[in-house]
Amino acid sequence: MPRTLLRVVEAQGRLSLENVVDMLENARRRIADQGRYDDGVARLYRCVEMWHQWRLGQHSISTEKVDWEKVDGEVRERFLQETRLNEPPRVLALHHARLLDHIMNGEETEDEAVLKDLLQKRNHSILAHGLQPIEKKSTVRFVEYVDALVEAPEAGVGAEHARLRGL
Repeated sequence: MPRTLLRVVEAQGRLSLENVVDMLENARRRIADQGRYDDGVARLYRCVEMWHQWRLGQHSISTEKVDWEKVDGEVRERFLQETRLNEPPRVLALHHARLLDHIMNGEETEDEAVLKDLLQKRNHSILAHGLQPIEKKSTVRFVEYVDALVEAPEAGVGAEHARLRGL
């Protein structure tokens, strides 16, 4: 059984940091080895989703069904204020998961403009909602963005993946 598959089976469906890195490396192969930019960007998008899902999971929060009663009141209030929602959503789309992740981890969303631009290009892709092929330049920027996420200090803690361990 391939090592990647074994890790997924061992995790019994739980998202792990290694899953995030595997997705990133799959995207990188599609882009660099095969020139399949749209496919690679679709995988990069999923990688960003997985990253925030993994980080929220460290706080016992599932983006599929958020139990807001378990979320600190100040965090919940700040989330509602920043989203301008009357009540928090039960399911978190990427932009809400990302915001909640940043609030819970005390981070600013300084890269918001970069991600929005990259997501707009992704959304116009044939593998998302449009028909426009993604250009190599945008794909490279997206890889750099995701690389910066995965290189975050908390990624190396307890990691099994060689890249994350710094080998």
